[in-house]
Amino acid sequence: MRKSKPGPKSKVTAALVRRVSNRVAKGIPIRLALALTGELVTLHAYERQLRRHPKLRAIQARAKLKFLEKAIDAICSQPSPMLRWYLERRFAHVFCPLEEDEKFEAEAELDRDPETQNLAEVPEK
Repeated sequence: MRKSKPGPKSKVTAALVRRVSNRVAKGIPIRLALALTGELVTLHAYERQLRRHPKLRAIQARAKLKFLEKAIDAICSQPSPMLRWYLERRFAHVFCPLEEDEKFEAEAELDRDPETQNLAEVPEK
């Protein structure tokens, strides 16, 4: 059986992954970060190399985490009106106070719960 010749060396090196990862950490999408390197590397080839080499994957993962950390810090440090609007609608139960009718319904629900009724029937000494 004839051995096949090894293919061409990959253009995806640790240095390239670091350059792309630094751009990803700044918030630039991977496709654009790859295009800015000047190397003719496709996204498919880049991702294939990341799957094959855990060290390269670790470099990319650190860059993604760095970006997420910066994004979360920015959101938390200067909450914008749009973020507040989103949070108030998404988590309304946390931000909106209960109306009187809702308080009454919540208390009535506790009264109907058999476990809380048993607590009320404990004789006092």
